Amino acid sequence: MADDRQWMYDGFDKTRGKAHSAEWRKKTQDFIDHAFAGKTHYLDQVRCPCNEHNNGKFVTKEELTKHLVNYGFMPSYETWSFHGEKETRFETEVEADDDLAGVDRMDEMLEALQPEFCLNSKDPPPKEVEEFFKLLQASEEPLHEHTKVSLLAFVTWLLAIESKYFFSNKCFNDLVQLIGDVLPQPHKLPNDMYQCKRLTKALGMGYEKIDMCLDGCMLFCDDHVDKKKCLYCSKGRYVEVINEDGDQVTMAVAQKQLRSFPMAPRFKQLFLSTKTCEPMRWPKEGVRDNPGFMGHPADSDAWKALDEFDPEFAKDARNIRFGLATDGFIPFGQSAASYSCWPMFVTKNQRDVATLDQRVETTVGEEDEEVEEAEAEAEDAGDRQEDEDAGDGHEDAQADEDLMGGDGSEEVVIQRRGTRKSHYVHPPPIPATADKILIRPIGDCQWKDVTWDGIGHRRTPNSLLGNLIRVHNPEVVQKDDETIPVTTWKHYALAPHVTYGSVQGQIRHKFWNYYRVDPSEQDHASKVLESAAKKICKDLFSNIRLQVTNCWHKSQGQPLGRFHDASEMYLTAKQYASVSHPLFQDQPGPYKALCDLWASKGFQVRSKKHRNVGTKNATHKLGGDGYHRKAQRSVAATGEAPSAVDMYIMAHRGPDPSQPELLCTPLAIEQLAEYGKDMERRHGEGFDWRNAPVDPQAVYDSGGGKSHGRYTMFNGMIDLRQVQRGSSSQSLGGSSSRQCRTTSEMEMDSLRQEIQKRDAFLKAQEEYQREQQAHAERLHAQQMTAIQALYQA
Repeated sequence: MADDRQWMYDGFDKTRGKAHSAEWRKKTQDFIDHAFAGKTHYLDQVRCPCNEHNNGKFVTKEELTKHLVNYGFMPSYETWSFHGEKETRFETEVEADDDLAGVDRMDEMLEALQPEFCLNSKDPPPKEVEEFFKLLQASEEPLHEHTKVSLLAFVTWLLAIESKYFFSNKCFNDLVQLIGDVLPQPHKLPNDMYQCKRLTKALGMGYEKIDMCLDGCMLFCDDHVDKKKCLYCSKGRYVEVINEDGDQVTMAVAQKQLRSFPMAPRFKQLFLSTKTCEPMRWPKEGVRDNPGFMGHPADSDAWKALDEFDPEFAKDARNIRFGLATDGFIPFGQSAASYSCWPMFVTKNQRDVATLDQRVETTVGEEDEEVEEAEAEAEDAGDRQEDEDAGDGHEDAQADEDLMGGDGSEEVVIQRRGTRKSHYVHPPPIPATADKILIRPIGDCQWKDVTWDGIGHRRTPNSLLGNLIRVHNPEVVQKDDETIPVTTWKHYALAPHVTYGSVQGQIRHKFWNYYRVDPSEQDHASKVLESAAKKICKDLFSNIRLQVTNCWHKSQGQPLGRFHDASEMYLTAKQYASVSHPLFQDQPGPYKALCDLWASKGFQVRSKKHRNVGTKNATHKLGGDGYHRKAQRSVAATGEAPSAVDMYIMAHRGPDPSQPELLCTPLAIEQLAEYGKDMERRHGEGFDWRNAPVDPQAVYDSGGGKSHGRYTMFNGMIDLRQVQRGSSSQSLGGSSSRQCRTTSEMEMDSLRQEIQKRDAFLKAQEEYQREQQAHAERLHAQQMTAIQALYQA
């Protein structure tokens, strides 16, 4: 064949005159007709075998003619393997270069993949073919105009480094952003991990998600793909939540999923390069350094027994042998940490042990999106890992922005304040219950930090809850077959979550990862958490509208005198949308829906109604200090605890200090007078009600009870449970007809409960270990019996 094709090089004129021989011109035209008459082209294009492109670029017929006339044929292409001929090619093996700055060999890998994607031009191209040719185009495009490194090669190097050094998604995205800022403009580098993986998707290294039973009984695939319940335990396939109407709703989210990494494409990749193909033949053809020792599974009796059992399989050195195994950890061992996945590894036994990666994994992390993506890009092409997605879902804490800052700018954009530190905004979970911060619920929506010593900086529980609500805002939800923006705490219950059922459940879980309460106050704490979350959501979305309204008026040259003056003003949907808010800067759809809601007539009617009810209460002047903190400061200054009535007068003091009884509003004066009259009716005329403990029933009966979600008198000092039982609550200073448990007593009870739980856990672990030891002994005996039977056969 080489002698017949010598005309390709003898008849080509390399001078400027291009005086090619007649034979060369005729046979070159025949080659072009032959190349485009075959079935190896796609969209009227074939690989260009000229001396410039070396079969690395697809061109049209006219372009191919021009390139061959100008550059001639590439060297050593006597066998037209990319243009219809199927004879085996014998190429000189080139030693691979491990240096990242070496030769770009991406085209060699794509050449090996190319025959699978060759189509007849009459056939419509499948999706995977289009993706492959996009990949091929990326292998030909330089990263930027000042380099010869291709886009695909650079992205592949980045992903290889990410897999080798275990970068998180956040770390990888920041690295790509930094490289993009340094590269000369314009460049083609993707913006993040997602775009990089989309580029390399055509290599066929993805994974498949399969729904499975919550208890692992079955997979919902093949003939059971449409089943809604497990055939063995009858448990539901999908997550079920309770909507705000109390109805049980099934979400289109599986309770558990299995991720399968197909073996065939990964094994196929091992034979695409001579560098990786040679080690795959090592068990049969490799030379042992120490023949007298078993340095590889191929030297074992079990391997040799398999060769005798199936001689045809053993004859071909390329046949792959692999074993199914786990990594040997106990999911519920001494650490008492529930692992979210039990990986199953398919380990290939072909390669020489001296060339294997010496890196050993010691832990298996929880299953979350970041780990899933890292596993999908694993370097080991022979591993198939099946991860069960039922984890704790611990996610990387993201720094929150202060959404309450600033009124905007001239560009009608609400500016952010500086980013807070992530550990302050979203502190890490505390795994040990005894180490969590002990808090006590107070009133309807407040907490007292029992274990805080008053020194140092700590985030208050409601402040942490507010940031959790901001960070995990689902933006929009489905209600009555309609997509609505999230504006209330109830809407968080409509947003599904694969692990906790809803986003509400996720926020509760994260909150209690950091705090704990006395078991006797758990019910009260749950109610306080719900009340606080409702109020935070209300204040959050109300303040967002006020910020947008203030910012719009400022952009029109009409700044409002006070921030809350915007509560009485309403804009059109277009005016709201003209202001960009940082909470919705990347979500134009949800923000538009929220603007439409603000501009609706129904919202304005409800807003005015609620505002009129809320203004009936007598507002206090303690700012963010609150009754309890003000009382503590008064005790520290005077040594005496002020009564609740004194604190009420101090909080609602009037403009004239010489007349302390003249409070700030007529409503505050009226409420205090009614409370005094009710106390005298209950305890007799002349009763010193000013220095007596607060009577919640008297507060409620005198008109100071709940009219809009809060007590209008002594708010934060009243326990609603005491009102319902008709008994007295504790006073502000601590004197009370009801004896309260001290902090030390609560700590001792909590410690006793922890010790009891620990003892029970250790006892259960000892029993479990005995069962595991007995199981291992039985399994070993069965394996020995099977091996003996195999040798006898």
